[in-house]
Amino acid sequence: MAASQCLKCGCRQFESVIKIPLGAPRRIMFIQCCVCGSVVGVQEELGQGPKKILDRAEHKRSTVQLALSTVPNSINTVLKELYG
Repeated sequence: MAASQCLKCGCRQFESVIKIPLGAPRRIMFIQCCVCGSVVGVQEELGQGPKKILDRAEHKRSTVQLALSTVPNSINTVLKELYG
């Protein structure tokens, strides 16, 4: 396997640094060279992504559940209108 190296200084050691970029709503993990600090990659901070996904899924589930809970009443209303 090829060894990764910094394009700027040639160093082969990297570190992860978590920062909040200006205007960003969340923390970002930067993978950077240990010597010159040149950024070679970024990703969302670990641990935030899965929680956000689960929170969104729970919100969608509760919205669908609420909508489905009104279906029987709507059906009854339509049936009463049709058949008296």
